[in-house]
Amino acid sequence: LPMSTLDEAELQLSELEMLGSMFPHAGEMTIPDPGPPAELARWVQHPDEPPPRGYVGFTVRHPTIAGLDAVCHFPHHYPTQPPEIYARADSMGRAEQGRLNGELRAFLREHGAGSLRVLAVLDWLADNAPQLHAASAAPAPVPGGESPRPRAAFSRLWIYSHHIYNKDKRRDLVSWARDLDLTGFLMPGKPGLVCAEGPAAACDEYWARVRRLQWQKIGIRHREDFPPIAAEVPGGTAGESSPLPRFEPPFREEAFDVHGTHMDLGQLRRFLEAHGCGEAFTIVFGVEKK
Repeated sequence: LPMSTLDEAELQLSELEMLGSMFPHAGEMTIPDPGPPAELARWVQHPDEPPPRGYVGFTVRHPTIAGLDAVCHFPHHYPTQPPEIYARADSMGRAEQGRLNGELRAFLREHGAGSLRVLAVLDWLADNAPQLHAASAAPAPVPGGESPRPRAAFSRLWIYSHHIYNKDKRRDLVSWARDLDLTGFLMPGKPGLVCAEGPAAACDEYWARVRRLQWQKIGIRHREDFPPIAAEVPGGTAGESSPLPRFEPPFREEAFDVHGTHMDLGQLRRFLEAHGCGEAFTIVFGVEKK
């Protein structure tokens, strides 16, 4: 069944609040005219009054692509109707920007009618505008082939998903981690996040199982590998110890609710900082604490 205009208005406000928690600092998210969001919020509280005529509009600075902005406008019936979003960057020529935005419009027409789309667009831009990534985002290629990853004794995976709602998937993600003696946590909702840490081979097996499930979008945003180190005991030899986990067993589900299924990333950041993983928040979400 189609959503009512009131449902659509509530979802627009929910997405604005979620984005505001993800991009709280000056320059990260800009709302040129705060009037329409305020009018929309008043109308949600007083739906008997005439609906607002203005359109919600804002700009988000891409968290991982330097100098790239996503300019967003919500039609009155968003998310039933697709949003109007275009990308702009000073480093792009007119023809290049036109091609990118043509592909973005096609993505919006085909993607997720009825679902919130701004985070999906930021993910899409990360995959489809790679030439705009900062040069430091990836190491220079090694002549003659890729450098092999050093042998690791202990790994920590940060797995990011567009969303994790399905109860069966959530059950599997927790039970597989426990079966493999991994510690960490699962944050369900939108976005979804999994942190799994333990023996490197067990982390590789865990990721192999996770990626076989059907996902709209999932990937390892960050991986920490620690080589074998000598045990800090007399006569210790390499490989007898490895960095301690940051999370206590058992692997568990952690929720940071803001609006039912949308996560409060401010709570998540504080949770990670309390476990000595504050840097991972910046790497995974591209948002620095100032």
